[in-house]
Amino acid sequence: MSPVFENNDLTIQSIRCEEIKYFPPMYHKHAELYYVVEGEMDFFVDKGRLTLKKGDLCLLFPYILHSITKQKAIVEIVLFDPFVLKGFADILQTKKPNNPHVLSEQVPPIVPLLIQKIRENYSSSSDSAKELSNAYLIATIGEILKVIELEDVSYHSISTTQRILVYCSNHYKEDISIEQISSELHVSKNHISHIFTTVLHSNFRDYINHLRIMDAKELLTKTDKSIIEIMLECGYMNQSTFNRVFHKLCGVTPSAYRNLNKN
Repeated sequence: MSPVFENNDLTIQSIRCEEIKYFPPMYHKHAELYYVVEGEMDFFVDKGRLTLKKGDLCLLFPYILHSITKQKAIVEIVLFDPFVLKGFADILQTKKPNNPHVLSEQVPPIVPLLIQKIRENYSSSSDSAKELSNAYLIATIGEILKVIELEDVSYHSISTTQRILVYCSNHYKEDISIEQISSELHVSKNHISHIFTTVLHSNFRDYINHLRIMDAKELLTKTDKSIIEIMLECGYMNQSTFNRVFHKLCGVTPSAYRNLNKN
């Protein structure tokens, strides 16, 4: 399963993921929790890199630039709107971890079980199970906050990189271009290209394609929409281009991917 977390109406999403080939840099209003069950994974967070090993976790507060650069692990992932945390919501909005990486020996023993309970109840269709999922999440974050140091943060001084990512996140399904971003954000085209190359380790078109194909994968496995409908919804106007990009990133055609992964 691909961790596609771009639904602005989302409150909680919880999955158990066994493979992420590449997860492009993201910058959004949701918080994310990663817990490594087996193996290890590499993170890019803000301006640094982290390696999470078995039993480690990473708690990312909202509006923290991050990506997954390598994963050979089974990982529990929870993405959530901070406002479901009630009393902890203000903390996630005004502070951030000094270090989001919590080593296995520092992880409270109850946390892995709580994370499992979040996913089990999130997967249920009943309203009571959804409420339980929220309750388990609140308990999980409460336990984690006991073992991490926090620092104040201001979101008023957003960086150029973050402004570019926000713009891409809002417009990647459109006919977006570097020229358009340059005009809208008043940043030179050369500087935008430089940021993609040196900070995001990608080029602009590959980054947009990754965002689109992540959406396409989710739609192929979660809906009965036709491939043409999915192609158009994800921002492609030409089916041969869609098929070529999808095959390049996923190793199979869209129809084959659907047949292999449809629940």
